[in-house]
Amino acid sequence: MSEPSTVGGLRLDPATARSSPLGTWHRATGADGPAGVLRIGADVGLEHLVAVTKRLRELELPGIVPIVDLVRQHRRTWLITAQPPSPTLADLMDTPDLDARRAVEQVGRTVLALHEAGLVHGCLTPASVVIGADEEFRLADWGLPGTVDGDVAAWAELARRVATARAAHDPDAAAALGRCAELAADAGLAAALTELQAPEPSATQLGERAAGRAAGVAAGERAGIRRFGPGVPPPAAPAWAEEAWREGAAAPARRRRARIVNVVITLVVVAIAAAVGLWLRQLPPLQVVGVDVRTDPRGPACDGTAEITGIITTNGGSGDLEYRWVRSDGPQPDDPPPLRVSGQPTVRVTLRWPFAGPQDAEHTARLEVLRPQQAAAEQRFVHRC
Repeated sequence: MSEPSTVGGLRLDPATARSSPLGTWHRATGADGPAGVLRIGADVGLEHLVAVTKRLRELELPGIVPIVDLVRQHRRTWLITAQPPSPTLADLMDTPDLDARRAVEQVGRTVLALHEAGLVHGCLTPASVVIGADEEFRLADWGLPGTVDGDVAAWAELARRVATARAAHDPDAAAALGRCAELAADAGLAAALTELQAPEPSATQLGERAAGRAAGVAAGERAGIRRFGPGVPPPAAPAWAEEAWREGAAAPARRRRARIVNVVITLVVVAIAAAVGLWLRQLPPLQVVGVDVRTDPRGPACDGTAEITGIITTNGGSGDLEYRWVRSDGPQPDDPPPLRVSGQPTVRVTLRWPFAGPQDAEHTARLEVLRPQQAAAEQRFVHRC
């Protein structure tokens, strides 16, 4: 089946389609400018993806591609983002002006923020790191089942791949990334990020870099090349470079203060993570104390999708929660992966039930909790079309 030309009021650019583990990404254009549209693959666990996406939309983490909406259209599910899905880190690893250390560090801090929020990414590769027009590095392709250890291992592998690609352009950065990749496996992601703090350049290096980048940008503009990464000067680069040279003696002091602040912030994050880990170890085993299912009893519109919400009440403990949805019409959705619950008194899960064609019937959606103990609830609704 061919892709539609528009989704959610956005016009897709078929020439920009690229595959990802979650489906197919497209660059798109709407009234507000460029955007991204992901057609979610049929083999992706939709309920888990929807739950993670809703949580990320609430958190508004700066290192995540901004989420606009999840829609059901053309008999498919689509994720719409406010940022196009390209270029990615995989596209630009070999470009001379990419700041590899900053890219890998930003990705690591976003992964750490996900873990502190009780989430995992599940699919971290250079192709899942999108570079915005503001030259910030943000993560896409979240929502696959995964673990914290899996994310850390994926970040270390990403650092190694970037190091290999950057060896000819920036051997010092490549060596630092290689060391941090090994440190992540031994001491954790937070320790690796602390180690990755960039060394301070000298005043001479500062002036040379500014002048060199100014010349590179001028050449790139003549060739029609768009470069990414920090330190790429605007058209008035020569004046900026001269000013940076004059103030070279003061610049390292400012960077030293900034570095100290970053180190302090990292230590605070590590302390918080340790405190959270201690708190989680003190939680009781997870128990389910109630299950409820809610939906609009009038059912969805013609060719619409019924959204059924399951509310699982717990004792606030810690453990794995297994559940499944049972539909009265016969076809059953795939069982979602177990949810890791820690200190959450309420867990919400969603079933999206699509309908097509004329119908006048009553349906039942049943939510069954399988572990830590069995419990169930159901809700009836009518679909008339």
